[in-house]
Amino acid sequence: MSEMNIVNLGNKKESKMYDKRLIVYGVVENMEADPTALKKLKPLYMYQDHLEFINPYHDQIIIDVRDIDKVVLKMCGRMKIFGFFSENNFYLDLDVHVKENIYKFEVQNMQTANNIIDYLKHAPFTVEDCMDVYAIFEKHPDCLARTRYLQANFKKMAKKYGIDFPRQGGTY
Repeated sequence: MSEMNIVNLGNKKESKMYDKRLIVYGVVENMEADPTALKKLKPLYMYQDHLEFINPYHDQIIIDVRDIDKVVLKMCGRMKIFGFFSENNFYLDLDVHVKENIYKFEVQNMQTANNIIDYLKHAPFTVEDCMDVYAIFEKHPDCLARTRYLQANFKKMAKKYGIDFPRQGGTY
């Protein structure tokens, strides 16, 4: 079996902070994207036949879905601090396995994440959902209800699945 390479999608500082994940705004074909969010976050376009994104080095990367071996779907939590107050925000993690490479993304648009989940359910590649993310989205399709559920249960889930919670590092 060949050794897997994790493709560094960030600079050295980002690599340490994000476990080599590129923080993105996931855009599914025919989905209305928030133009303000697209200015802040790099888009990850998910089309029927390919995934497309711009890496931090300004290279356009296109991954044909036929080349994707599998996608590992997980979630992560980040703590945001506002003066004396703090809140946990929850995001999707996508690990895209292509031959001997792994492309790691943190998808931060949870208001439209139902579109991403639907895309993954109907995608022509295997999706490993070890955290039962599909079930969470089916049981809690509303973003606010899902956030409340995750606030009450994510700490136990993180311990069960060995996920860093809260994930360290700020967002840019």
